[in-house]
Amino acid sequence: MAEHIKSMESFNLDEMYYDFPEKKDGYYYSDIYLVKKQDPVRVVDEIKISETLVLEKKPEPEVLEIKLDDKKPLILKLKSLKKKHSGIIKHESRYYIDLYDEPVDFISKIDDHNILSISENSPIWFPNKKEKIPLDLVEQMYKRSLSVKGSHGSVFRVPVSLDCEVYEKGAKVSFQDVLETSELTLAVSLDNLWLNRKTAGSSWLVRQIKVKNVIEEKKSKKEKPQIKLEGYALPSDNEDEPKSN
Repeated sequence: MAEHIKSMESFNLDEMYYDFPEKKDGYYYSDIYLVKKQDPVRVVDEIKISETLVLEKKPEPEVLEIKLDDKKPLILKLKSLKKKHSGIIKHESRYYIDLYDEPVDFISKIDDHNILSISENSPIWFPNKKEKIPLDLVEQMYKRSLSVKGSHGSVFRVPVSLDCEVYEKGAKVSFQDVLETSELTLAVSLDNLWLNRKTAGSSWLVRQIKVKNVIEEKKSKKEKPQIKLEGYALPSDNEDEPKSN
């Protein structure tokens, strides 16, 4: 699985594949996969020639078919420095992390790509519409992954899976060890697009976390020497008292 985790530097938007949406509870869900970078699909108009006229037949929208074995979960490696994230926050029975730094611009580009893809794929996904959903309308419908929060500006709030494991140097640590002062590396999956007639968005989830400096900090606290004063130690303020050692 590790070889399929893409860093921000190595990931190409062309590697995103959107499956045909399935309807559930009033929403359409299009699963998102990682595939090998695809070459542009070229479609040439079919031309039929008769003795008297030339008839042009417009091609049907072409659906790029991807074999099941070629589909991999889309998991991205995001890094966050100390105090550039919130640590793990619990709200009721759910957990999430706010990221403030470099991943923000990267996530914004993926949102832009999702918006464009919904518009471009809409004639294939929803044949009854006949024409694609205008880009500006999708932009209005789409709930972006970023929000604005106080002095941090744009914030990427990403849910944390309940079975997410946290590691440092290969050793398991707990959710409580993911502090604002920790350096983090996150394995974050982009699972699907969801949409209905009025709204759209994407589903993200933190699958695994690597922290830095937690174990060292715990060791340093445990190994702190105990202070013990032996004999008379207070400085003398009376000539009659013996001098401290």
